[in-house]
Amino acid sequence: WLYRDYIGIGAGACGKWDAEDGGVERYSNIRSPEQYMERVRQSDSALHGSERLDLLKAAAEAAWLGMRRKDGIDRKRFSARFGEDVWEMFAPRLKSWLDSGHLELDEENLQLSETGLPLTDAIAASVF
Repeated sequence: WLYRDYIGIGAGACGKWDAEDGGVERYSNIRSPEQYMERVRQSDSALHGSERLDLLKAAAEAAWLGMRRKDGIDRKRFSARFGEDVWEMFAPRLKSWLDSGHLELDEENLQLSETGLPLTDAIAASVF
């Protein structure tokens, strides 16, 4: 939920890391343990798929995940990672949610209000 790097090892595992340009690289392994083991024996790799997100898509995904946290999105951490404040980056898409009281914004965090919690998916989807 903090959008940090992680390594996935084994059948069905996934991994993600930050790219130098601010985007994200991620991958997933074959899900079936039998197929995973067979592929590793044959080629030393059981990669099922991979994808790359550019900086804006990675920032949107980080915001989408961060809004699911009780304390919301830490604006300083987001800005340090993506080079821009989360509110500045997504204000046009989120302003109506803030105006309606479903989001709360202060110097430290952008987070859902109590009335915004039941609308988590709709609000988070606004950043895409």
